[in-house]
Amino acid sequence: MKKILFDIDGTLIDDSKNIIKCFKETLKKYGIENWTESEIRGMIGISIKNVFLNISPLGEEMRKDYRTLYSSLKIGKPVIFEGIGEILDFLEAHEIKKGVVTSRSQDMAEKVVNSLDLKFDCVVGSAEGLNPKPALDQLLKACRILNVNKKEVLYIGDTSVDAQSAENAGIPFIGVTWGIDGNRIGCKTVVSTPEELLSEIKKFLGIKKLVKQGAEAKLYEDSWLGRHCMVKERFAKGYRIKELDESLRAHRTRGESKLMHEAKEAGVQTPKIYDITESKIVMEFLDGRRVKEILENEDEAKKREVCLEIGRNIGKLHKNGIIHGDLTTSNMIVKNDKLYFFDFGLGEKSNEIEKKGVDLHVLLEALTSTGFEDLFKQIIEGYKETYANAKLVEERIHEITKRGRYAR
Repeated sequence: MKKILFDIDGTLIDDSKNIIKCFKETLKKYGIENWTESEIRGMIGISIKNVFLNISPLGEEMRKDYRTLYSSLKIGKPVIFEGIGEILDFLEAHEIKKGVVTSRSQDMAEKVVNSLDLKFDCVVGSAEGLNPKPALDQLLKACRILNVNKKEVLYIGDTSVDAQSAENAGIPFIGVTWGIDGNRIGCKTVVSTPEELLSEIKKFLGIKKLVKQGAEAKLYEDSWLGRHCMVKERFAKGYRIKELDESLRAHRTRGESKLMHEAKEAGVQTPKIYDITESKIVMEFLDGRRVKEILENEDEAKKREVCLEIGRNIGKLHKNGIIHGDLTTSNMIVKNDKLYFFDFGLGEKSNEIEKKGVDLHVLLEALTSTGFEDLFKQIIEGYKETYANAKLVEERIHEITKRGRYAR
């Protein structure tokens, strides 16, 4: 199973006040007072031992004084960045092992983690026998502790040193901009918010966001060749003979993708299809608003406008012998003022007035169940604009409604 490794300073926590104060006081003790706060901040994330050795031959003594000062500080606990707690809770809930790899000394790293009540499966700081970041030693040690292949672990940090360490170790890396290097981190994948980070972590772990699940299929968010996409997957039915189940899923998947293509040719917007397999349709992600949300939140004029457009599009479908099969406001999305239809899983080709009447009656019932039945008039009005036999279908809808009443 995949694992997640974090740098700590600038990635999980902000301890800059404590670090800068200790650094200044240590330098002052040795007669060095010309370092600015900005310069000191730029040293955070680098091994303190190496920093002091580069400043003075007395680097080891300076490091010891710094550690003593840091241990005695009463400024307060480091601050955990907002949103990080939710990420750690998510990993805990999904039983994903996680660790810390930091330039802090081993004992200081453990103290900080413990003081914040953070739970990690391993904490790897700088120690004798380990070359510090950007060398690969610390990351590889964490992989050994977690018993994971380096390609199955993700490292997250806030500096170019972290990025270089991951590259040296051959480990995937994500840079965060809220830390030391900000947008200057210089790596392929960079995120600006914890929400974006969680999304990238989910992608790495292969955890897909389920959008909708029906009796035959599930719809979830995913990525395809770097593109944000939606995947509709028909899942296996254990009660069916295996060969029959596979044949049915393949037939229905091909049929749905064909209907989507024909709908587009008829002038109705549908998601672009990127790929098709025996049981999956990979399509563009529509980052818009479901019609259901528009009807619940917009003014009357906007609702009528949208419903007219719904009617026009259904008219185009029926004119070309396409029955959607599941016309509900949850299967329609408005993006950039364009109306899109999706989920043709129950659709078919037919020119029967009865089936067209049933198609629209499903939508009438959906509107009635949510208190928007009055808007069906606008849908029929738009429908009449694009379909010549609209009056026959409207009459059939009234018949179907009566049948339902008698059946009760």
